[in-house]
Amino acid sequence: MIVANAHEIEKLSGLRGEVAAKAVLESENAELVVVKNGLSGAIVIGRKGVLGEVPAYKAHSVFTIGSGDVFVAAFAYAWAIERSEPVDAARYASNAVASYVETRALPMISPEDADAHVRDPVILNKGRIYLAGPFRELGQRILINEARSIMRQMGMEVFSPVHDVGRGPAEKVVRLDLEGLETCDAVFAILNGSSPGTLFEIGYAVREKTPVFCVAQNVRDVDMKLPVGAGCTIHQDFISALHLLAWRV
Repeated sequence: MIVANAHEIEKLSGLRGEVAAKAVLESENAELVVVKNGLSGAIVIGRKGVLGEVPAYKAHSVFTIGSGDVFVAAFAYAWAIERSEPVDAARYASNAVASYVETRALPMISPEDADAHVRDPVILNKGRIYLAGPFRELGQRILINEARSIMRQMGMEVFSPVHDVGRGPAEKVVRLDLEGLETCDAVFAILNGSSPGTLFEIGYAVREKTPVFCVAQNVRDVDMKLPVGAGCTIHQDFISALHLLAWRV
């Protein structure tokens, strides 16, 4: 049995896609290969080809450290010890990961509890995202760059004012920023400290009926009145907020 993510399978085989997994299965003389694809779930491949696919499942918060290890352990337990069918074992493993990233707690959820706790599968909603947030200081710029990189890895198209418009006089950049916002399906706003410009962008998006997702860290309650009152989706954790954006309805 081999459980690895898609990138690892490609590195092992030198190939891409399903062909890569089949090549690894043959070269390692394995009974099964389970390919993890992050928010796209996992695919199970046996000697006769693809046995099935399982989704990733939604969680209220997302703590990713150790999630891959939890998947491997849960799959091994269900398949090798409980003798579950491979696809059922992968489905349990995916559910166990959702429970772990939400609670940050071990031991893993049992198969019985996983069956009883029905979760919604992740359906990625990619689209075009407006990335709002302060970028005057180095730390702020690093966070903007990281958010942009992660969203693009999730398959989203990102409009970032600092990257796509740049600096310039207000009469030029504001018009271009707002024109970009009007072409977007959602807004991801980083609220770290006081940022009047970001709050303005949130207000503009709300007026345009564009969904807004915020990560709010080190923000005074008084500065959160507009996002809270306007019904924005808000999370204190950066990675969790990005995942809520990725599987927005």
